[in-house]
Amino acid sequence: MSAARARLPFALALALALGAGCGESAAAVVDAGTDARAASLHAELAWRLRCDATGGGCLYDDRIVDGYDGDGDLELTCNVVESATSRTLSLGASVASRYTLAIQRVEIPRASFSPVGVSGELVVLDGSELYLGACGADAPSATQACQITVGFTRDAEGSLIVGEVSCVGLRPYMGPTPLRELTAPGAAGAMSPATFRFHHCRGYLPD
Repeated sequence: MSAARARLPFALALALALGAGCGESAAAVVDAGTDARAASLHAELAWRLRCDATGGGCLYDDRIVDGYDGDGDLELTCNVVESATSRTLSLGASVASRYTLAIQRVEIPRASFSPVGVSGELVVLDGSELYLGACGADAPSATQACQITVGFTRDAEGSLIVGEVSCVGLRPYMGPTPLRELTAPGAAGAMSPATFRFHHCRGYLPD
């Protein structure tokens, strides 16, 4: 898949979140430094794509983000639509269009940590490779690649959304193969979910 093809659907993914390949082994890190900006959108995410379930042979970078929207090449989105019974979450982090993790329109009932059934979609971009997977509460399957949990809370910095997501069988945006997994970074991370933390998401009103 060409880089041009990969960038177009990611731009669409970011618009939805706002409401409006194999790489090196070294970790890629974006760090916010010491600049603390109250009430600004801030995120911490850690993940890695893998191909263990399809026989291995690929090597992706660890992707670790810790920063504010607009730090260097970091672009963040986070939007919550509240109702009396649920919250619908869309969020994303992108670094210079080189790698991205985005979750779109996942509906979480109030007083719960997981969707009911299948809800929303995960989008992950790494280099020129773009993969998609449906999200839900159950273990990954052929019809729901990603298992997700989300907590809506607050801490000393203000409103906070935390979550975990693991995927098996992520499908490429174009073509039937190859399939990928999404997990925590590092050699031992294959047994753990990817994680995310977002402060000050638009539309989120803590109980």
